[in-house]
Amino acid sequence: MRLVLLLVPALLAAAETRPVVRLNTLEWPPYTTEALPDRGHTTAVVEKVWQAAGFDPKIRFRPWSRTVREARTGQNQIEGYFPEYYAEALTANFLFSDPIGGGWLGLAEQTERPIRWQRLQDLKPYTIGVVTDYVNTRDFDAAVRDGWLRTDEASDDQKNLRKLLYGRLDLVVIDENVFAYLLSHDASLLPGRTLLQINPQKLEYKKLYLCLRKSAEAERKMASFNLMLRQLQDRGEIPLFE
Repeated sequence: MRLVLLLVPALLAAAETRPVVRLNTLEWPPYTTEALPDRGHTTAVVEKVWQAAGFDPKIRFRPWSRTVREARTGQNQIEGYFPEYYAEALTANFLFSDPIGGGWLGLAEQTERPIRWQRLQDLKPYTIGVVTDYVNTRDFDAAVRDGWLRTDEASDDQKNLRKLLYGRLDLVVIDENVFAYLLSHDASLLPGRTLLQINPQKLEYKKLYLCLRKSAEAERKMASFNLMLRQLQDRGEIPLFE
């Protein structure tokens, strides 16, 4: 018994000396959410990798724009954020991990008003809901910047889907897994189970990444994260995201 009592403080002290990595994320179920026991399967991956690499991850949930802003500026000691789609413009400020997840990005529409399209140019007549500060696809975002795709911004996917449900939008850019989760779990979107659908034409399969604000310390931490991610994947403890 005495040996156990002596070991407990030593173990606690060892845990307290693990280097901390402070990250932001958002409510984006089923990938990241405080509503699930594992806080979403992407959060679970991130936590498992950092812990296996010898770090103590401190993860906070914030609105998306604040999530990215604090990671970029270092406010509240935030070092990075997840999940993010790759975009060349973000590499000026952030390091990208190896993929930590992925899913299809599509267009939600009203079931009774399906839209046939093959190219982005076919979407010119429509108003498309997007989330403020989300990366979508390179070509889609370029078309928005050039002004020939008409978009309407909201702070999250739920608001966009409600706009679509009530006919204020023609389409909504959304991850298909997020779409399915929200229609199953958000009471305000319950009618959407029969009134909304994902257009069969996909935008793109998007990999998800962890981002750390660039610094020499961040490079060391990211190297440790990526190495452990690959090791856990090789052991079959985490899926491959290719």
